[in-house]
Amino acid sequence: MTATVDTFLSGRRRAALEAFAAAPLPPRAQHLWRYTDPARLMPGDLRPSDGGEGVGGTAPARAGVRVAALGAALGEPGVRERFATLSNEGTGKFEALNLAHGSAGTLVEIARGARPSDPIVLAHGERCDGGGPGTFACPRVLVLVGEGAEASIVEEFGGNGWSPSLVHAVTEVFLAPGARLVHAVINAFGDRVRAHLVQRARLDRGATFTSVSVGLGGETVKLDASAILAGEHARSEVLGLSFGTGRQHMDSHFFQDHAAPRTASDLLVKSALADRARASYTGQLRIAADAPGSEAHQENRNLLLSEHSRADSIPELEILTHEVQCSHAAATGPVDPAMLFYLRTRGLDERRALHAIVEGFLEPVFARVPGEALQASLREAAARRLGEG
Repeated sequence: MTATVDTFLSGRRRAALEAFAAAPLPPRAQHLWRYTDPARLMPGDLRPSDGGEGVGGTAPARAGVRVAALGAALGEPGVRERFATLSNEGTGKFEALNLAHGSAGTLVEIARGARPSDPIVLAHGERCDGGGPGTFACPRVLVLVGEGAEASIVEEFGGNGWSPSLVHAVTEVFLAPGARLVHAVINAFGDRVRAHLVQRARLDRGATFTSVSVGLGGETVKLDASAILAGEHARSEVLGLSFGTGRQHMDSHFFQDHAAPRTASDLLVKSALADRARASYTGQLRIAADAPGSEAHQENRNLLLSEHSRADSIPELEILTHEVQCSHAAATGPVDPAMLFYLRTRGLDERRALHAIVEGFLEPVFARVPGEALQASLREAAARRLGEG
């Protein structure tokens, strides 16, 4: 990095560290933290891990795609003006922690009109040293998708033996007019990892954003994902699924902000929970006063595989204008005994029968993921976790 960039980044980190130290823990009464104690996500005596300059990528180099160390690109105006604008020291205590202690991070840039055929895979931990127990890690990703471009990006957490005790991750996504992006996040953390995953997206006119969240691991995982539909005819689709066992705690908050007219959002989130696992869902849809003609829908379904598992669901609508179409639905229930009996009479033992029910329950989420290759990889990740549960 040049001296100017290094000075800029150091200044941002100092300001973020001061903001983190000064900010109190979010109150439990605050909507975002109703189901998760923020004290569980404090670093305490953990030491910062050496995050290196970015994450590893498995996608081959191709025209119109750049995957690079973010620090080296901060000298470019188009990168610097977007860096830490959606998530920074002013948007939350833990987002300040990420900016203060994180590496410069990773830049993914899709050039105008580019359409790479294969997903771009970012494996968190692939280039990191010392990210084991007793450390906390703060990876950061900035995604810029040019006008009319189309791409798929997969972020993988928990592979390559990378298992810090605590993770505070931030991903910022900017979609130019007419851009299309599928962004999938696979959480396969170890059983003792605590994590706070923040995803922020801004959609310009006519852009389409599909966000896929797969929660499979971790002891306590808080997901905070939001999208600003800033341009007319922008569309956001959120697909989420999780499978919890043991005493896993998975808390997901989704916010869709319709800031422009004739925008659309659709959320489908499902959880299957065994043992004493718990999943919490909050879906918030906001349609601004100057966003008539918008459409917003959300659906949350939870399957309880044990009498001790638990699911909480709060779908919310904030509608500040007329001429809109909105809906919400939520349901939680146990496995149908008749369905389990039917599968047992067809030769499946109880464990395999339950797996078949869970796979069928989650399949509608997989089926809506764009791209057969990405669908297959997500099904494979879920099947591996089901085999372990």
